[in-house]
Amino acid sequence: MNKEAIFYLTLASVFYGSFPVIMKFLLNLGIEPLSLTVSSSVFIMIFGLSYILLNSSKVKKISKKNWLKILLLALLATSIGNILIFIGQSLTTATNASFLIKLTALTVIPFSYFLLDEKLKKKDFVAFVIMIIGVFFLTTGGTLNIMNIGDILIILLAIIIGFTNSFAKQIMKDVNPNIISSLRVFIGNLVLTSLLISMSYASFSPLFIQPFWIFMGAAVGTASIFLLYKGIELSGASNATIFFLLSSVFATAFAFIFLGEVLSYIQLAGGIMILTGAYLIAKKKIINI
Repeated sequence: MNKEAIFYLTLASVFYGSFPVIMKFLLNLGIEPLSLTVSSSVFIMIFGLSYILLNSSKVKKISKKNWLKILLLALLATSIGNILIFIGQSLTTATNASFLIKLTALTVIPFSYFLLDEKLKKKDFVAFVIMIIGVFFLTTGGTLNIMNIGDILIILLAIIIGFTNSFAKQIMKDVNPNIISSLRVFIGNLVLTSLLISMSYASFSPLFIQPFWIFMGAAVGTASIFLLYKGIELSGASNATIFFLLSSVFATAFAFIFLGEVLSYIQLAGGIMILTGAYLIAKKKIINI
């Protein structure tokens, strides 16, 4: 993996790792989850729309075929994705959800193979295995609860994200990754917010309670998508998605520093394993693109 890809993906991991910590801080204040989601979406849509307007000439050049692809990407990755994560988390434990969503690094492999012809070298598969085991230890402390319907929904989301990361790389043959990111976050959140508000599931009340932290959460969440997609363009869907597991380490570190969450020795060992796997991926080009 080249240095530019490592830079973008590491920065994406930092931002994505900080996002759940900010959201957890806001939830601890008693803010209703769905209302927090739509309030955050307001800022995310503003960020996305701003980039679209500043690059309107490039947006106008997108073909009808690619518009349909980007629309599908936005609906799957953002609209349906957020619904699945919310329902899934409400039906399972936070421990199970935290680990199972990281299976995206596994589900992306077959999609990237069939859609992009990306092949993972067998001898370097060890780096991926080390990171997955590390994520398991870091997010679960070594124990998972019995699978239930919530777990199935989280796994379905992992499959969707594995597909959309590969699908996004395919679209990047014709469309700039930043344009794809901006359209994804704007369209996807517009559909999601419209649905939740129209069905009276949520309100914009948190915007008047904690506007600064909601803005910050939306900013780092949006930035992580832009940076991840840039990393996907530079290193491939499989390589980028696997390396992105590094975000688990940053999320845990930020939770420890800012929320006072205590780590066990097995979680620390998991974090070291993730860092080791990321180092191996950074040192070797494990994907033939």
